[in-house]
Amino acid sequence: MSGNSNNKISKLKQVRTGLAIYQTGRSPFWSVRLWDPVAKKYVRKSTKEVSRIEAAEAAIEFADPYKKNVDPSLAAMKDRRF
Repeated sequence: MSGNSNNKISKLKQVRTGLAIYQTGRSPFWSVRLWDPVAKKYVRKSTKEVSRIEAAEAAIEFADPYKKNVDPSLAAMKDRRF
């Protein structure tokens, strides 16, 4: 059963480091993908925008307050022991 999936990301645009907007084959709307360094996973949300430019602005509006709430002291520390 090889073939193209409709759920696959069809368009991906990097907005800034750790922040991207993407579109799948099933939806006309753009979604935002934000890297969460504390949880070490992506946070995904729909922008509910059809235009790529408006979706990029919505992604920045979503990311700015999210990044301000992250406490750097909670970030995972690298183990530097031998």
